[in-house]
Amino acid sequence: MKHHRLSFGQPATLCVVRDPRDVAVSFYHHCRTVYRDEGFNEAAVAIMRDKVFLTDRSEEEELDAFVGIITGSPVFPAFTWSAFYTHPSRSNERLVKYEDLRDDAATVLKDALKALDINFDSARVNDAVAEHDIDRLRSRGENVGEGNFIRRGKVGGWRDSLSSNAVARIEAEAGSLLAKLGYA
Repeated sequence: MKHHRLSFGQPATLCVVRDPRDVAVSFYHHCRTVYRDEGFNEAAVAIMRDKVFLTDRSEEEELDAFVGIITGSPVFPAFTWSAFYTHPSRSNERLVKYEDLRDDAATVLKDALKALDINFDSARVNDAVAEHDIDRLRSRGENVGEGNFIRRGKVGGWRDSLSSNAVARIEAEAGSLLAKLGYA
């Protein structure tokens, strides 16, 4: 079950963690459109239209404003990146890094399933990885604005988009968790 919410009382699960600087860029682009498969983002889109997406701003200015909101006083979801990953409900979750999944998803998933003591069929994991590969999804025409948010999935793409001010705000909010998770 895929979701972007805190999990309460669920059995051991996998939780994907991604560099918060890349998350900020991705979430910024996600908040520009309501996706029919992600109804929960409607509130975020409405809020950001009023606070961020103003016609007289450049994309860099919008991103700076967006980062100010998500690091300072997030409204939807109502928690910061670090608060999400340090929440007590995460205690029975195994974190897997998005970047590792992009590098070798099948191995990362199999290792995580083993660690959670979940039986699995290796061939089914391989098939699932192949079916959900971002390049394959793009080749099927599943792009931004077509009901499914698939943009770039680039690791380290924040370097091309975020100002030094935005990076500093994200790094200050994330604090020592950046280093703990290997994003320093």
